[in-house]
Amino acid sequence: MKAIDYILAPVVAIVLLVGCGTAPSTQTETISPSEESAADPGVATGGLDPTSALALGTLKLEGTEHAVTPAQATALLPLWQMIQGGSLQGDAETDAVLSQIEGAMTGPQLSAIEAMALTIEDQQAWMQERGIEMPAMPGGQAGPGAPQDLSEGERAKLREELQAMGSMTAEERATRMAELGIEQPQGAPEGGPGSTSGRAGRSNALLDPLVELLAERAAS
Repeated sequence: MKAIDYILAPVVAIVLLVGCGTAPSTQTETISPSEESAADPGVATGGLDPTSALALGTLKLEGTEHAVTPAQATALLPLWQMIQGGSLQGDAETDAVLSQIEGAMTGPQLSAIEAMALTIEDQQAWMQERGIEMPAMPGGQAGPGAPQDLSEGERAKLREELQAMGSMTAEERATRMAELGIEQPQGAPEGGPGSTSGRAGRSNALLDPLVELLAERAAS
């Protein structure tokens, strides 16, 4: 059996040409640093990157009618652990896992998170309330179920598996994970926080409490 069967891992400035006078000429519109940053919602506007927004939003659903259910937690736990593990390479793999996470959540849950319009300040406030410090970006050990030292071919197959799971129900997804040998812990995960890749940088401090919450909810 192939190794992949045991692991699942897995703005643009527009140049405008403007005619000046009678002589044909071109002029490139320049964009100031502040304008360029504002085009990225995760930079100057204070918006969070997709991973952080989804993680914090899920945590903030607690205490509301949209809180994650035990069944959802069972499906979400191994997916968040893959992001926490730090072995996903680039946005493509991170986006694939995020798609699976969104697929395991309901429309009202995702709409509630979107309506929060979460910012970096929201993340800092949430962490401060709980005495959590924003970490420096250390490397870490991969969490359970994270793909390790995969070849390019194995990573391609991993992405195909993740995409195929997008149309599955939570039960079918859990069954497929079991077939692939992905462990779904019933307790809090072992090991410390991992470093994430792609656009998950600012989510590091959110992953430990989120994974802990999901582990407890899945076991309830």
